[in-house]
Amino acid sequence: MEKEYKPKKQLYNNNIITLHNLYNLYLHYKINKYL
Repeated sequence: MEKEYKPKKQLYNNNIITLHNLYNLYLHYKINKYL
């Protein structure tokens, strides 16, 4: 039920978290590659 009240904000937050996680993975991979 809660999802119906504010779906857009939830989607926005999920996208931010996903982008953040992908960026962290990318940095992690990049750093490990050069170590």
